[in-house]
Amino acid sequence: MRLLLISLPNTYRYIQRVKHYCIFFCNTISYRKISTHITLTEQQFLELNIFKDIPNLNKGCDAKPLWHFSADDFNTVIGRVEEFKIRILGIECWKDDKLVKTNYCEDYEDTIWHRAAYADLRLLFYPCDFVATYEVPPAFLRE
Repeated sequence: MRLLLISLPNTYRYIQRVKHYCIFFCNTISYRKISTHITLTEQQFLELNIFKDIPNLNKGCDAKPLWHFSADDFNTVIGRVEEFKIRILGIECWKDDKLVKTNYCEDYEDTIWHRAAYADLRLLFYPCDFVATYEVPPAFLRE
């Protein structure tokens, strides 16, 4: 059996479909142990689950892996982050391809501080792009 793995999203879907075949073939040729877990990086997890169907507005003004979002799209991102119970460590506000202000979780006492920080930044600097740093639990990085 020959497998071709091309890109991570396609690979992930492909492995989901053929996982039971892999187990069957490995058992029939007497393999004792097989790992069916896929390890993702935080960035890959975020792109597959949090940033899905949202455009990245980072056109080279910031580091490549950092995604920039419009105000409305960032509100969607916050909703998905809360659904997965992922922690936001910091929120940056960018205007005209320049960093304007950064708010950190340490600056707020509330557990949902990111909502207050987002509201503050939006009130002060709208229209602007939003960027955040995330802490993805290790359990989400394994299938």
